[in-house]
Amino acid sequence: MLASKVATEAGERHEGLKGRMSEADAAVAEAERLLNEAKQQRAEVARELDEAGGELESAKKQEEELARRRQTAQSEEVRLQRIREQSQLDEQKMTEETQAEEEETSRRAELAESIWKMKELHAQEENDQQPRDSDSTGDGRGRSNSDKDQGIGEEEKRQRAYEAASAKERARCKQRDQLSRTCQVSWGPKHAINKFKVVSFEFDEIKFGDVQPLTFESVPWPDLRHPDELKFEHIDWSSVETFFSELRASVGASEYKELVVKAHRRFHPDKWRARALFSTVLDDDLRDKLEAAVLVVSQSLTPLWRECK
Repeated sequence: MLASKVATEAGERHEGLKGRMSEADAAVAEAERLLNEAKQQRAEVARELDEAGGELESAKKQEEELARRRQTAQSEEVRLQRIREQSQLDEQKMTEETQAEEEETSRRAELAESIWKMKELHAQEENDQQPRDSDSTGDGRGRSNSDKDQGIGEEEKRQRAYEAASAKERARCKQRDQLSRTCQVSWGPKHAINKFKVVSFEFDEIKFGDVQPLTFESVPWPDLRHPDELKFEHIDWSSVETFFSELRASVGASEYKELVVKAHRRFHPDKWRARALFSTVLDDDLRDKLEAAVLVVSQSLTPLWRECK
């Protein structure tokens, strides 16, 4: 009985163990199924992450491409803007050069006309002078005797002749300036430059002496002021530099250089002494002022002349 009971209990335990084993196997199978599902889900998530990463990379590349295109478009716009600006500058420069050429042509025409008028004026003065010289030669002896009778000395006669000749020269210069302003409404830099050229030409040509002594108005002072306003006190470094600065902006480089070189030579004190210009001036005060003004202009021109070398 006891053995049968033990056997029965053993069988029951065996069956229980078998049931538990089956349950364990079922649990393992379920766990394996869940693990497989988890692996599949993980693989799916990984795939989705890869796809998302690819889309993100693609989006970044697209953004970079758009940024590059925007930068290219901006660079092209800047380039086109520069081209437009350069085109405008070229057009403006061409217009200015055309205007400068037209103004230069007009100035040259005015200069030629002024020089022609000056030559006519000189010719007329010479024609007017010849009869007077003839008259003075014919009755010079009588007047000489008359002067002696009146007690007039040679120095006084010379002074009177100088004053008369100086007055005549000033009148000639005034008439010259009026001729050069015939068609001019208001005085400006281009008129001053034109006058400088005209007076420089005649100053270099005239042989000043007793018959035609040098006056303040005879000199081609480089100054922008109206001839009626110009005085000795206006002639200084600043006025000379201002005049030639305006001249540089008004004429071509080669003409500017030529005018500066000639002016530097013209106002050199040695040149004045060689031409004996100061000796034609009997007025001591005027001569001193002329010497001082010429020295100022000469010194002011030296730096400009060196720049042109």
